[in-house]
Amino acid sequence: AATQAQLSEDEASAAQQVELDGAAAPDPEATGDPVPTAASAQGSPPEDACTSQNSTLMLPREDAATGHRVQYVTLVNVSDGPCVVDGYPDVAYGDQNGHLLDVTVAEGSSFMAQDAGATPLALQPGDAVSAAIGWDANSVHGLLAARTVWVAVAPGQERSSWSMPLDIVSGSVVHITAWEPRDAAQG
Repeated sequence: AATQAQLSEDEASAAQQVELDGAAAPDPEATGDPVPTAASAQGSPPEDACTSQNSTLMLPREDAATGHRVQYVTLVNVSDGPCVVDGYPDVAYGDQNGHLLDVTVAEGSSFMAQDAGATPLALQPGDAVSAAIGWDANSVHGLLAARTVWVAVAPGQERSSWSMPLDIVSGSVVHITAWEPRDAAQG
């Protein structure tokens, strides 16, 4: 009986050390930097820019193919007037401890999404644009991994966050495409 109790205790302890997908469990003693609510940027956005005050961001679950991943970010103008978006979204990731995950975000194409390059786009009320985040699949076994996605319309603007486990680990490179009309971005 004592051996069975010890085995049950060891099994419960091991289950607490990893998450469902095998990533390291959250560690309340871990040290790290919190994810900034906005990335640094040069200057302030133009007066007619799409921002978190006049638009909203949506982030669905990722899609996958042959060891590659893609996730579309959609921006919708929810104001009564037009706004302009130009460039690339700002993206960051938080790990299971709520700390900034060391991920390189590169502007450009990925295996699953082509980047047409930045161009100013005027959005009328209700109009939407999308950008694609692409990365290669990673094993998260025992590692710090993305558990929160932070996105802003552009660097320097306020980031929104979504809790979602992704197979992005420390040292990963993700590629982000520029904002483009929604139909073109998602085929």
